[in-house]
Amino acid sequence: MIICCSQDQAGPDNLVIIYTRDRKLLGRCYELGTATVVTVGRHAGNTISIDSDSASRHHARFEKRADGFWVVDDNSTNGTFVNDERVTEARLRCGDRVSIGNTIFKSCCAACGRPIDETRYTMTSIDGLTKAYNRRHLLEQLDAALRRMEHPEPPLALVMFDLDHFKRINDSFGHLAGDQVLREVASLMQQHVRPGDVFARYGGEEFTWMLPGTDLQGAAAMAETIRAAIAAHVVTFEAHRISLTISAGVAQADEKTCVAIDLIKSADERLYQAKCDGRNCVRS
Repeated sequence: MIICCSQDQAGPDNLVIIYTRDRKLLGRCYELGTATVVTVGRHAGNTISIDSDSASRHHARFEKRADGFWVVDDNSTNGTFVNDERVTEARLRCGDRVSIGNTIFKSCCAACGRPIDETRYTMTSIDGLTKAYNRRHLLEQLDAALRRMEHPEPPLALVMFDLDHFKRINDSFGHLAGDQVLREVASLMQQHVRPGDVFARYGGEEFTWMLPGTDLQGAAAMAETIRAAIAAHVVTFEAHRISLTISAGVAQADEKTCVAIDLIKSADERLYQAKCDGRNCVRS
């Protein structure tokens, strides 16, 4: 693991892509150097071009000021996030994570070592099969969000998903088919994940979705959108066409929610209710 320089220093020299859906870009390093402004967005004319619908054409810029580099949101649709907090502008420090659309950059300076080492560290947070975050990362982010909360605002919701009759898919078509199902389901679900959310594979055929700033009703509506999308989706594996459904449980943090496992337990209880009610439904 890289040990970053002191937070009191002027700031980073580089931006490294530590999370992206395009695995070929993982670990790519961009030097801030002496540039006055580095722009980021979907338009090809940006200094850093991101090929993703979740990024605005002109999303954000890294701007050099007297006290170092600042990240500035350029009135983007989905927002710019620094360490999971939405910002209009923020001074960039060594080790900060900047989320722009579905791409996450990490800032680092020459004193931190080779930037690619940051990617190796980050990969321990990613599930190898589905490319979603893993359970450990979810728990860390959920605990951090709960510590920041001032009840009852802002709201924080959690959705737990479970693929229905997944064992039957493995038994009928084989584990390679099951793996293909998990990959496609995760990809389909991630199309609905917003910047600042945390989508993770909790284990097996279970997925979780942490939604900061979203109440119970809003999270249930978003979970229903995903449920319907998966019910309409067919996975093709070799000569087989595999239909899917998914069940979901939704919970919102309240004054009694102290740690991640409290919120997970509440969502899991509602997921169990969805299973009891016949599956392929959302319960909150």
